[in-house]
Amino acid sequence: MNGAPDTLVVGIGNGFRGDDAAGLLAARLLAPGAPDGTRVIEHNGDGMLLMSEWQRFRRVIVIDALHVAGNPGEILRFDASEKPLAIKGGHSSTHALSIGDTIELARTLGELPAQMIVYGIVGATFEIGAAPTVAVSEAVKVLAARVREELLDGGKI
Repeated sequence: MNGAPDTLVVGIGNGFRGDDAAGLLAARLLAPGAPDGTRVIEHNGDGMLLMSEWQRFRRVIVIDALHVAGNPGEILRFDASEKPLAIKGGHSSTHALSIGDTIELARTLGELPAQMIVYGIVGATFEIGAAPTVAVSEAVKVLAARVREELLDGGKI
């Protein structure tokens, strides 16, 4: 891509809503020393803006908190390149348009990157003004290390 990065890592979240900050925190851990060819950004999760961000990239990795039943801090990985996200039960996040909805809209419009990986961290609290829980804070560190390793491993995701 003429020297431009071909991988985008997007940390999605709201830093003022407890565990919803998970994606932002992961991006902050990944940005320093990101491998060549990788751009790391923080994003508020607005679906249309998100789609415009990832249009220039071959591979996109999205990290977001999940507002689903599960164990807080549980890390889930989805390959959305081939099929819809396997998240049931409504919105998967606190954003107006869930990441799943955004991906499916991009797929319908023919604007989905060649590779779309979504990592979710199951959250426990999403109240305004809350701090991230210990479980999610620890999971963010584990996930950031996992994504960094995958990126350094030649992008074998």
